[in-house]
Amino acid sequence: MSKPTAPNILVIDSDPRDRRLLRRILENAGYCVSECGTYLEAVEVIRNGNFDVIVLNLGPPGGSGFDVLEVAQSIRPKSRVIVTTGYPKPLSEQIFDSARKLGAAGAVDNEEAQESLASTVRSLLLESAEDIG
Repeated sequence: MSKPTAPNILVIDSDPRDRRLLRRILENAGYCVSECGTYLEAVEVIRNGNFDVIVLNLGPPGGSGFDVLEVAQSIRPKSRVIVTTGYPKPLSEQIFDSARKLGAAGAVDNEEAQESLASTVRSLLLESAEDIG
């Protein structure tokens, strides 16, 4: 019997330090993680990959994070997207509301990522499994 593969997660963030932090959080939780840092790179990776969850910072250089969200929804509609931002509240809440209207399944504030990112990913994966089953 083969061992089940870990869910594939894509992290899109223009800040290399934030990408490394998010990658470490998710790998420590047992996920297989890929990463990219620009709009064009994100679109290419989404096109060519198969991701269970996409963690998207809404400020990649070269294009809008909202554009990446729309591309992800059109190319990989089964991928669940979690948006992140470092903007302070209440602006971040307005941004998250706009992202949810475009199809984002979750939102995590950058300052709370260490505490809540892995559990948010886990919850979305469980919801996806329930939708299938």
